Amino acid sequence: MWRLMCLFLLMPGLALAQGLQVGFKGLNPDSNDPIEIAAESMSVNNETGAAQLIGDVVVIQGDLRMQAPRIEILYTQEGGVQSMVATGGVLLVTSEEEVEAQSANYNVDAETMLLSGDVLMVQGRSAISADSMDIDLDKEIAVLSGRVRTVLYSDDDTSGAASEN
Repeated sequence: MWRLMCLFLLMPGLALAQGLQVGFKGLNPDSNDPIEIAAESMSVNNETGAAQLIGDVVVIQGDLRMQAPRIEILYTQEGGVQSMVATGGVLLVTSEEEVEAQSANYNVDAETMLLSGDVLMVQGRSAISADSMDIDLDKEIAVLSGRVRTVLYSDDDTSGAASEN
């Protein structure tokens, strides 16, 4: 069954042929979009190029909204965002999906995101959960590990019956 799940996640064409979509483009915002940040407090260390945001942190870029109690942002020498690490219970929301995890590590240049701790991703009526999810946002590939569970619905399934794997 695990092999079937891996094939499903690693072969988006197979999923599309069945009327299902598991994609991660919504989690990879357009880098040209502005970044809006709100938090209770923020500290910036220009020497290390790091900023720490604490307390009801919300980061919005394009369609992506990230919420967490704490987010650390590392900047490049040019002033762009290199990475973001969110901890303490993370919620990622786009028009396509909602993802919950205990932590999220987003590497902007590599276009990767590692979600850890009670990961739950919901797309429409379908859901995938695992202990961790490592996503290549550019290639739309995810590797899930640690007690993976999924409930998948096809787009044309109006009966309410689920395909559970």
